[in-house]
Amino acid sequence: MNKNVLRKLSGTIYVLSLFFSCTTAPTKEEAVPMNEEVIVIENTSVQDIITKDTENEDIEEEILIDPVTEYEKKAESVVLSLLTLPSPSIKGSSFKKPFSIKVSNSDGTDAVNFPITIEYPHNIKGGVIEFTTVKAETNEHGIIEFLSPTANFSCSSVISFYPTPDLYSSNIDPIIQRISLKIPYLVKTNLTSAGGSICLVDYDKQGKAITNNGLTSSAVLGNLIRSGFSRIGNAEFYKEVADGDTDFLYKKANDLFGSITSYFIYGTVKYINTPVKDELGLYTVNLTADIVCIDMKTKDELFKTTIEVTGTGKTENSALNNARNEQLAPLLAEKIMYGI
Repeated sequence: MNKNVLRKLSGTIYVLSLFFSCTTAPTKEEAVPMNEEVIVIENTSVQDIITKDTENEDIEEEILIDPVTEYEKKAESVVLSLLTLPSPSIKGSSFKKPFSIKVSNSDGTDAVNFPITIEYPHNIKGGVIEFTTVKAETNEHGIIEFLSPTANFSCSSVISFYPTPDLYSSNIDPIIQRISLKIPYLVKTNLTSAGGSICLVDYDKQGKAITNNGLTSSAVLGNLIRSGFSRIGNAEFYKEVADGDTDFLYKKANDLFGSITSYFIYGTVKYINTPVKDELGLYTVNLTADIVCIDMKTKDELFKTTIEVTGTGKTENSALNNARNEQLAPLLAEKIMYGI
């Protein structure tokens, strides 16, 4: 009875039993006895083994590469600097000039063909700016120029430039935030001359609405006019705004203004807490403003924001004026300019 099996060799490695009593191999028709142990490794060539070993070595090498360390080295190898900052664009219109930056090696020479990622605003959803990215390379002078696509929304945001990672890992996001060259990305509203009205209700420190004047409303209006708004005025709907009935407020504003205004800005300005006097004798007043802007034609909400400011002064009244006129009014005007 045969105890060793020799089969046809054609790119196949066979492991034979160590024990045998006869040197005669079975013919192709002979069956292998069921109680004999035969281990067959089929279709495995020496080249296959070499290739697999090489692939394993490559995988091990890739595993040893730390994306964070590699990106730190790449980021430290160059310096990014601003060359051109275009003037703010207007909603629905493109920037007049491209954003441009210079990328230099650590020794001061131009970083030629260096990969840079550009991240810029491309949409607003629910009041939150959404960003998108494009990849570019520096030219022979280490310069990148980027003409942003037309923004169909207004915003006060930033455009960021940073070295493109060779290997991406979420762990490098903090590094990107730290080393990015961030440049103002400003898009003004296209409604500065469309006509509008504003009504902001001030509250006293006891929390009662002041319905016989609108000091903050007038202060914001003045800042809007100085920043380029026209055909805008105060609307004395203080009680209606304080009551919070937005449907009635809209109807009253629509009845009064009709089609001569495109938007209506309204809201409240309240004390956050009771004014305090510190050990140096200075008063502090903290105010919070809740502002909404609606489209008078559609009643859609164009803009909404909440702002908190702090004013100081030698008297309580001067602290209030500082908070209202020096802090809140210019900030609100800017928010409106780049928000509606």
